[in-house]
Amino acid sequence: MHTSLRRDPLTLVLICIFSACVALGSMATAANADDLGQHILTSIRRGEEATDAALLLLTRDLKWYEQNMHLLPEKDRIRVQAIRVNVAGDATQMAARMLNEADAVFAATGSWNPGRDADILYLGGNGDRAASAVESSFETVTGRMLANAENDPILRAFGGDIPKSLSTSTLAVCTTELPNYGYRDLNNAYKKAKDILARGGSSEDVIRLFKEDVRRSMTTNVKAHFAAASNPDYYGGATGQEWFRKTYLDNPDRTRVFAQDADGQWTLQQGGIAALPDAIVERVGFGGVGSAQVKFTKIASDYSLFSGHVHGGPSVSGLGGGA
Repeated sequence: MHTSLRRDPLTLVLICIFSACVALGSMATAANADDLGQHILTSIRRGEEATDAALLLLTRDLKWYEQNMHLLPEKDRIRVQAIRVNVAGDATQMAARMLNEADAVFAATGSWNPGRDADILYLGGNGDRAASAVESSFETVTGRMLANAENDPILRAFGGDIPKSLSTSTLAVCTTELPNYGYRDLNNAYKKAKDILARGGSSEDVIRLFKEDVRRSMTTNVKAHFAAASNPDYYGGATGQEWFRKTYLDNPDRTRVFAQDADGQWTLQQGGIAALPDAIVERVGFGGVGSAQVKFTKIASDYSLFSGHVHGGPSVSGLGGGA
């Protein structure tokens, strides 16, 4: 990721794809030739004690690390994975605060297995700033870890340059945004219309305001479908949302939140969508108000706002039990 770029939702997706390509390209040429990683690995196998900084640097070429991590003592393999999670936890917390959002606005998706890439899902409302905030935070956090590298016996013995910080692309971290499908906006529009009627408002005003609110909600919904269709890991339309729900959000092992234990260490707390705060679940629209039950009710035809449907068509949550 490059912080000079504007981070709209589509750019988030494109940056993720670009970062993956860069990482794959470097992996192909350096899978067996990470001189710094090899130096650290050899030193550890000689019995030297590695610092967190040295262990973090083992993962800057993740493919090389995946191929060689079996040569590490088990305690160091466990430490490497803990370091990766701690770096991500500190970085996402920092990014969330830069965006003035709750810490839980970032979640971990995918396996996060040792030697595999780290997928982070952004669930907030600042998609244009999220990617740059994450990139900046990772460089800050890793920069702090590597600040005293010259005092590290293993790293001091290396003849080449030691990185001063590590980027998200170097660490194979990919941040994507779950689009806002506008579900909550539609629910709010329905509630507002009922409130106006209850206060004695004219039916003409209610219908006019409701149509305006619905149109805005549907515009948000359609934009979200385009953003989802641009991500190779998502599928557009109601069917695609159902797939994403079942594959990730309903799977406690595939969607987890960053949580600190009693010792202040970051962990990946399992639980799927149920582990996310209600306010975030409602914003992204993958849960009904007061419930984790996901709704996928199409209303495009009912409001005659769109003439066609693609792969399930635009979908929003039902109002009052159905559109």
